[in-house]
Amino acid sequence: MKPLRFALGLLFLGILAVGWIYYMVWAPKDLWDKEVPSKVLYIQDGERWTELQSNVDTICPNLSQTIFRLLGKKMNLHRNIHPGRYEIEKNQSTIEFIRRLRSGEQNPILVTIPEIKSIREAIVFASRTLQMDSLTIEGYLNQDDTWKDKPHWILPNTYEMYWNVSPEKYMQRLYKEGKAFWNHPSQTRKLEKLNLSPFDAYILASIVNRETNHFLEMDTIAGVYYNRLQINMPLQADPTIQYLLPPGVKRVLYKDLEIDSPFNTYKYTGLPPAPIGLASMKSIQSVLNLEQHDYLYFCANPDRPGTHSFARTYNQHLENARKYHRSLN
Repeated sequence: MKPLRFALGLLFLGILAVGWIYYMVWAPKDLWDKEVPSKVLYIQDGERWTELQSNVDTICPNLSQTIFRLLGKKMNLHRNIHPGRYEIEKNQSTIEFIRRLRSGEQNPILVTIPEIKSIREAIVFASRTLQMDSLTIEGYLNQDDTWKDKPHWILPNTYEMYWNVSPEKYMQRLYKEGKAFWNHPSQTRKLEKLNLSPFDAYILASIVNRETNHFLEMDTIAGVYYNRLQINMPLQADPTIQYLLPPGVKRVLYKDLEIDSPFNTYKYTGLPPAPIGLASMKSIQSVLNLEQHDYLYFCANPDRPGTHSFARTYNQHLENARKYHRSLN
């Protein structure tokens, strides 16, 4: 009887051991206690095995570190640490968790180029959600002139990228999307009809974008500037003068109109040599779909603050201007 009891005891212990191993390795379990469906694990470039163990212990306190360490080595995770951003589901098995990290299948994030004044500042601002720091992207922008030569490739939009993307890949993604936008047949047809290059359309859009905050009249203002270009009339756009003034100066004075610069559209006809800032998608579309009319002038409309009064002749414009100044007085 004793050998039988001993054998049954061993069998029972074996069953317990197999059950325990199954529970610790294969069975799905909550990796943390809080009512949070998922967490994010960031693995930095060059992260070592001991550092990864520490990070996993912080994110997943219910995961046995002993099992994770032993199984991680058995499955060669310690030699296949892939940097990135991983969205971890709360309920999963240890082996499923390790396989996920070992595969390097990280989750992309959304990176948004904001509609702010400076193209460079927008690029740097958007990179804040990525692994790279501002000094890294600033240094890259100092070496790469593509964003200066092809500013129309930088569009204020939302892009899907990986968290640990390099500065080069980050910029290449922006360039790729920008080129795809301008090379789309619907855009090329509109540009050909207007006889504008993507670069010129972007410059004009950057001016329209700073001329008004009223979206409904952007198409009309774009049409005014386009009409002036067609007859070689100076654009006389105040935003191009503000571009030349120190930051924070908002009021344009008569003496400012004498600044000798190719960006001074009161002195020089045609478009400035470069954009005066980041063009919004709305202002770009306003140029591509500008309103066809014969207006050549506009000024602030006192009856509807924030909008403009448009005129076909200079005399009509002077009357609109007098009306505006009377309202100020």
